[in-house]
Amino acid sequence: MRKIFVTMLLSVLMLLSCINTVLAAGTTTSAETITSVTAAGNSISSAESVSMDKQYSGSITASQTSAYYKFKLSKSGTVNLNSMASIEKICYELLDSNGTSMWNSTATKNNSLGVVSFNQDLCLTSGTYYVVLKQTDSYTGNYQFTLSFTSANESFAETPGGTNNTMGTAPDISFAEDYIGQLAINDNCDYYKLTVPTSGQIDLSITWKTPHIYYGIYTPEGERLWYNSNVMDGGFWGNGGDNNHTMHVVAGTYYFGVEGDPGNYNFLLTFSSAKESFKENNTGTNDNTLLDANKISLGKTYRGQIASNDNIDFYQFTVPKKMTVKVKATAERSLDFEVYNNNGTSLMKAGNYTTVDKKLDLEAGTYYFSVDGNYPYNTGDYSFSIYEYKLDTPVLKAVKNSSTGMTITWKSVTDAAGYKIYRKNSGSWSEVGSVSGINTTSYTDTTVKSGKTYTYTVAAFNPDLISNYNTKGLSLKYLSMPTVTLTNSSKGIIVSWKKVAGASGYYVDCKISGKWKTVKTIKDSDVKSYTYTKVKNGSSYSFRVRAFSGKAVSAASSTTKAIRVTGVSMKTPKNVAYQRLELNWEKNSKAAGYEIQYGTSKSFKGASTRRYSGANSTSCVITGLTKGKTYYVRVRVYTADSSGKWYYSAWSSAKSIKITK
Repeated sequence: MRKIFVTMLLSVLMLLSCINTVLAAGTTTSAETITSVTAAGNSISSAESVSMDKQYSGSITASQTSAYYKFKLSKSGTVNLNSMASIEKICYELLDSNGTSMWNSTATKNNSLGVVSFNQDLCLTSGTYYVVLKQTDSYTGNYQFTLSFTSANESFAETPGGTNNTMGTAPDISFAEDYIGQLAINDNCDYYKLTVPTSGQIDLSITWKTPHIYYGIYTPEGERLWYNSNVMDGGFWGNGGDNNHTMHVVAGTYYFGVEGDPGNYNFLLTFSSAKESFKENNTGTNDNTLLDANKISLGKTYRGQIASNDNIDFYQFTVPKKMTVKVKATAERSLDFEVYNNNGTSLMKAGNYTTVDKKLDLEAGTYYFSVDGNYPYNTGDYSFSIYEYKLDTPVLKAVKNSSTGMTITWKSVTDAAGYKIYRKNSGSWSEVGSVSGINTTSYTDTTVKSGKTYTYTVAAFNPDLISNYNTKGLSLKYLSMPTVTLTNSSKGIIVSWKKVAGASGYYVDCKISGKWKTVKTIKDSDVKSYTYTKVKNGSSYSFRVRAFSGKAVSAASSTTKAIRVTGVSMKTPKNVAYQRLELNWEKNSKAAGYEIQYGTSKSFKGASTRRYSGANSTSCVITGLTKGKTYYVRVRVYTADSSGKWYYSAWSSAKSIKITK
């Protein structure tokens, strides 16, 4: 580290020696990088014009106590002043075009380096300026400096001293567009004008590169509606930052103002409508008193917004008869909700709530409902409804057969805590069950019997009330779910089921291309099977059966799957040797194997069974048979699915042979 430091120090001393040599000789070592000034101007009128990104040098002497340099900016941006001087102390100053001081700083020699090293960013608008290097405490010596410029790329070009420094000169801006601005030494305030079409929410996203910034939203009268206390109250110190903010306003014209220390910033404003049920005027005063209250109806839901410049809304409603009403409201932030009579007397108040659910007993008459922000920052959207507190009669949707019984469904009822289910076979209604929860809107009666017709209805209830019910109800015959089996036959797959009590027929469904399709409608309740012939050897098929009687249709049977296995024919067996016979049969290329049955009974009672695996196993020899007896033989094909379930073809026609050897 010591070697590096010594090397750096020697380099600086060599540079200073070079500067002194150049100044003494009055020539430049590089025309592109260093311009020697033998006698810089000592006043504005004699200031030397300089360009960006070029190096200039000079001396502070007893006779030359100040050096003036003039530069021009065609647009706003940041000028970087980078200087080094072999002097104990030196003052840098910036003047405007009139010679008024805008900024100054005194730099002292770095004892470790032996020189003054100075670097400063100066944010400025377009215009003419002067950089002055001045003697301090009679110290003299040589200096060099360079000016460089970076454009602010402002969305709205600033003229000298700033263009949008007041609301009157604020440019119009739009929502959902990015804007770039700069706070300068000679322009520390910017205003932007925006138009809000309806009541709604403004969202601000802002970033900055400045030690201290504060900003807010203002009315045309200059009233500040909103600011961020972390920024406006005392400021946010540092090299920069970013923030996101939300505010609510009524329709109208507003101004976004930015102030602070020099530096760049950019911002984006977006807007979303409050979608209020009643449009607010530009001042938000059309519903701020009982006299201006919006008229509403019982049983409807309304939307509104509490804004920074509209912190109360009034609504008027009429109660046609003595009744209990329910006030329900939800809000984005905590608000005050209140009900008044026609004389302005408060009957109900819910203070600092985001949700309200209150009952109120009212006589016939006119009443008022208010929503109040109660605090400047409690703003945001809200919705509410005022309605007669009663339980409506549930609207019945359907009754249908299910796998476990009869299921009835209905629409939910506001304020219900649950529902009671009633059933009628003949005569009066009787309760068969109940469910809890406003959104539990179905019930299955498992005590039903297939073939009988049942009628159902529903009543809503809560701790205070029980509703009426539909006295007609919904009726349907209950049909139990069929039980289905599948069997391969010589012609196809046989779908068979147990008879369902009360059914007049059955639907046989097959899943084709992933969708259920009814392949047969049977209108005879005594028919309990159907052979599906559109099958292909080795392919899998799924079936279900539904019983029906008039409009009543049972739940579909559990899905049953089978693999089509085509049977094979068998050649006549031969008694080829002592007590043995030889069998041959056709090949089934989709077979997992074959099963052989043989015995002395035509019905194959007590018959023996042998399995031969592999599609190519198409022959076998059976030994140990009894001479003089006649044997009956048959064959069938078997295969299995991925789960290991076995499927069989129909048996072949039986063949007989007498063992003579």
